[in-house]
Amino acid sequence: MKKIIIMLSMLISCINVDAQFNKVGRTALQFLKIGMGARQAAQGEASIANHQDINSIFWNPAAITNIDNIQASFNYTSWISDLKVLSGGIGLRLGEIGIISFGVIQMDYGDLDEAITTSTSGGLDTRTGLKFGGSDLALSFGFARNFTNKLSIGVNIKYIREELHTFSSNVWAFDVGSYYETGWKGIRLG
Repeated sequence: MKKIIIMLSMLISCINVDAQFNKVGRTALQFLKIGMGARQAAQGEASIANHQDINSIFWNPAAITNIDNIQASFNYTSWISDLKVLSGGIGLRLGEIGIISFGVIQMDYGDLDEAITTSTSGGLDTRTGLKFGGSDLALSFGFARNFTNKLSIGVNIKYIREELHTFSSNVWAFDVGSYYETGWKGIRLG
């Protein structure tokens, strides 16, 4: 009984800690959370180990090893609040060496109305009449290889840039993924 009480108190304290650090509206690179690929989005973004096509470079870089010669995909989405998301990828098999891939995600915020945020006008229109914009960009170069007939491993190196009004930021990142075909009842792990 003592162990159950300790475990419950630990669980409750974890929930409270999470509530104290809400970062909504204060985090960067949120465009990377938008699902790329019509098939992947249609299946509720449950695609880490479900698909082996070129759109997998956005989900699991190891899952592109099913590409025979060359494969390309281009996607355009008119997202909420008039945001426009364009993505594309191309993969090329280099024989037994593996597969190289290139991917791009670009999001355009469009024109936004500038407003005075420190106004104490009591609900009056605070727009200045000026416009500003922003955009996000992610470029990736990847390599994936089958190590056995069941296991493949892949890596993407990414350049990511985010711009909003006069502010900009860029960073280098990488993704590492694995894909394992268990051979038992169609179960695949990613």
